[in-house]
Amino acid sequence: MNANTWTSAENGHRPPSKKTAPRFAEKLGVDAGWLLYGREEEPEVGEKLIPLVSWVSAGAMKKSEGITPAEIERYVPVAGLPKGDWMALRVDGDSMDRIAPQGSIIVVDRADDTLLNDRFYVFALEGGEATFKQYRRSPTPMLRPYSTNLDHLALPVSADEFYVVGRVRRVINDV
Repeated sequence: MNANTWTSAENGHRPPSKKTAPRFAEKLGVDAGWLLYGREEEPEVGEKLIPLVSWVSAGAMKKSEGITPAEIERYVPVAGLPKGDWMALRVDGDSMDRIAPQGSIIVVDRADDTLLNDRFYVFALEGGEATFKQYRRSPTPMLRPYSTNLDHLALPVSADEFYVVGRVRRVINDV
């Protein structure tokens, strides 16, 4: 390796490229992905095949039985997703039609269950009933519809009433 290349990288003037990172990593005894991206591996930028496993109510809580591999309808190709535990669900109802109309597909990260204000999640009760709603923390915690249909009302909840299945990160609509 050229001494100038090493010195420039060491001083922070020119970080290692994808081509030189493996050589730097070998000399330093670290992973090349860590040098380039700050973690062990490259970021996932390609297309993933996400299992479309079922449906979720965008209305009242409805029960959906447990999912088995036989219940996977098909795989949906989705690009640009970060690391996560992904599944896709078909929307049934109109309480979220401003972002996910009836029949659209939502892509849910089951690994992301930290509730953030005004984000969209799939929630479930212990009995298995589930719904897709927007979470609102204040003035009192509630699950809110995001709909053009004004008949849908927000559902006040407490954390022990439901669990978070996952955060909705993408909506896919066919036109």
